[in-house]
Amino acid sequence: MAKHQADEIRRAIMEEVFWRPGSPVQALAEQFNVTRQGVQKHLADLVRRRFVSRKGRGAHQLYRLRATESNRKTYVLRGLAEHDLYDQMILPSIRDLDVETRDVIAYGCTEMINNAIDHSSGKTVRVGFERTQASVALTVEDDGVGIFRKVAAALDLPNAREAPLELSKGKFTTDPKRHTGVGVFFTSRAFDRFCARANDAVLIHKSREDDWRVVDDDANAATLAVGTRIILELLVPARRSLTELFSGFSSGPDEYRFAKTRVPVKLAQFGDEQLISRSQAKRLLSRVERFDEVLLDFAGVRAIGQAFSDEVFRVFAAAHPNVRVSIANANPHVSAMVRRAKSPS
Repeated sequence: MAKHQADEIRRAIMEEVFWRPGSPVQALAEQFNVTRQGVQKHLADLVRRRFVSRKGRGAHQLYRLRATESNRKTYVLRGLAEHDLYDQMILPSIRDLDVETRDVIAYGCTEMINNAIDHSSGKTVRVGFERTQASVALTVEDDGVGIFRKVAAALDLPNAREAPLELSKGKFTTDPKRHTGVGVFFTSRAFDRFCARANDAVLIHKSREDDWRVVDDDANAATLAVGTRIILELLVPARRSLTELFSGFSSGPDEYRFAKTRVPVKLAQFGDEQLISRSQAKRLLSRVERFDEVLLDFAGVRAIGQAFSDEVFRVFAAAHPNVRVSIANANPHVSAMVRRAKSPS
């Protein structure tokens, strides 16, 4: 096996372990058209070199990237400057990375620490840093009121579980005089994995599948009764720059106004409910008139009702002719309901 292919396989193993804990052997043997034994040999070498840890036996073995460096510190929020914290705690450990990767890490780190300073109403923040052979992870945990409860109170939402949907849209802040409401929106998309734990719920975004989900956090309710814990994980080098990320949501090449948004529609669903009513549609569409273009991503949505579709694609469209609404990842049923709502009666 050529050395460059061996390096590629070892890198691919670490990336696959980053995404899921199960054995990467079968998937990578097929990807590289090599034997399972060949991939297993490289995996064993990564375990031996302590780049990857292994737990369990046989088919139940689980793998994870092993930290080669880690640090964790607690800071008092009052008087804290996020850029000073980044320069002192994080930057020295990532100077060897390319500038675009460092920019992504700096952006996410300072945005999330600034959120704790300006929005959490807490007293302290605990910042964690971990580096592996293939990734960087940051944890920012404050002892404030919790991001979902804070958003729900600011928007007068009946349930804090509606807050993740609002955060995914962008252009929301609890302090509009000093903030533009882009920090969580872009940070959650800049990193490969984004996780926000607060108020007994978890908002998760994974870039590989562009998958969004909200799950109950009953297991951590006792340990995170108050506050917010943000976890940012990035494969290094970063797959795209901040400039590329921002431009994808901007108004054009000559005007970098935050004019476009992509809304994961399934975040409007709670539990087993289906999207059938006008009230659900209004919940989905809240504040999106602030954008020029709105892409509704229907990944993970099995069906929508006639009233829901009519409210989105006829009523809202007629009331906001300057807002262009489009769809992505819609199955045949959803697509048919959208066409029906757009068709003249």
